[in-house]
Amino acid sequence: KAFHRVRGDFSRHPSQLVCIERLLPLASSFVSASHFACVRARSQFGRVSQAVAGCMERLLEEYVTMLCQLEAEHNARGLTLQSLWFFLQPTVCVFAALQRFIDQTLATEAVREGGGRDEATAVGDSEAE
Repeated sequence: KAFHRVRGDFSRHPSQLVCIERLLPLASSFVSASHFACVRARSQFGRVSQAVAGCMERLLEEYVTMLCQLEAEHNARGLTLQSLWFFLQPTVCVFAALQRFIDQTLATEAVREGGGRDEATAVGDSEAE
C-alpha cells in the first residue's frame, strides 16, 4: 500500500506538508519490507532468502525501536515535524534503498517465471491483501 496522499489545509504552514510528504514513502517502504521479510522467511524460498529476511526483520526491529524513542521524545519535550525529519532522514534513504531491492527482486522473479507473479510475493498489491 502506498501512503502518498495528504489531506488537510496546509496553506498557513506549507513546510509541514513538505515534511509529511517526505516521510510518507517511509511508511510505504516499511509496510512493503515487513511483508517481504515475512514471506521470504519461509523455507520454500531457500536459505539465502531466509537470511535476507532475517536481516530485514532486524532492521525493521531497530526502526520500530527508534520510533518508540522518538515518541518518548515527543511526549517529553515535543517533537516538531522538522526535528522528526532531521532524525528520520537517514532512515528514509535506507528504506528507499530497501524498497528498490524489493522491487528489483520481485521484477527479476517475474521475468524468470515468465511474467507471472505469485500472490504471496506481490508486495503492496491490493489483490494479494
